[in-house]
Amino acid sequence: MPDTTIPTTEFLVECLRTANLTGIAERYAPGVLVDMNVPHWRFQLQGRLAAAELAAEEVDRLPNVRATWVRATTTDDALVVEYELQWDGAGGRELSRAVSIFRLEGDRVVERTDYCCGNWTPADIARIKAEAPIVRW
Repeated sequence: MPDTTIPTTEFLVECLRTANLTGIAERYAPGVLVDMNVPHWRFQLQGRLAAAELAAEEVDRLPNVRATWVRATTTDDALVVEYELQWDGAGGRELSRAVSIFRLEGDRVVERTDYCCGNWTPADIARIKAEAPIVRW
């Protein structure tokens, strides 16, 4: 049984802050709906098991994943978390920036919607730094 003494919003933020992507599933409701919006693609999964399997697959493809930036905003029934993940890619450190919106009922996540920019390779990152004005990286 997961520890529910920590409020769900704090638990989810800490999972993202520590890149514990599989831990998030501990707070999913049995019928959770996960809606993933990634570049040029969208898909949905329903159910805690399917969502947990998706997270495990993601962790497997992101060796040495860590969060480098997290910002959270809470409402009465939702948590919005903006974050950046980095991991070891074939050509060096890769990164992705995303926003996750968690809809809550009590201490359970009933819906999660993610918007992700996709994977940026070291070449992509270098090009962005050279060509685009980034005030705060």
